[in-house]
Amino acid sequence: MTKRIVTLFMVAAMVTALCCNVFAANVCSLIEGDLSKSVTFTVDIGWNLFYTEKVVLEQSKGRMQQQNFYYGNKRTTSQYGKFYVTVQDNSTGKYIYKNKVWNDAKFTIPSYKLKKNNSYDITIKGVPTDGVMNYSTVQWKFLSWTRYPTWTVTKTGGNIQFCY
Repeated sequence: MTKRIVTLFMVAAMVTALCCNVFAANVCSLIEGDLSKSVTFTVDIGWNLFYTEKVVLEQSKGRMQQQNFYYGNKRTTSQYGKFYVTVQDNSTGKYIYKNKVWNDAKFTIPSYKLKKNNSYDITIKGVPTDGVMNYSTVQWKFLSWTRYPTWTVTKTGGNIQFCY
């Protein structure tokens, strides 16, 4: 009987912890940037075994002007930007990611890459120039951005305690 009560209590504690993790606040919600700049922020991770450490970044498309190679006419299209993501472990100085390319809607730094009870510097660096990136298709070449793509931290695991 005691064994069942203890088991039931443990299951209830795990469900409560998981529910809290699902509905945890995004402590990095004010961290944002755009293609024209580099932003570095620090995340502090707690020790809770039932919470996750992931960090989810999302970007919105910017507006870009292109020119047709053959006819010379111009058009404006919506595109995601190209960013470099660097994640550095503050306790060891080692890089989890170093200039990892992010050029679509979402980028997730998964829990298995981050250690509990640790701190990481995360740098998101935009690459706005055509000389660094190739926004060309067979017919169209990049001319300029009319509105830069923007990004924000949209979700953090419940074990992310601080973000600054």
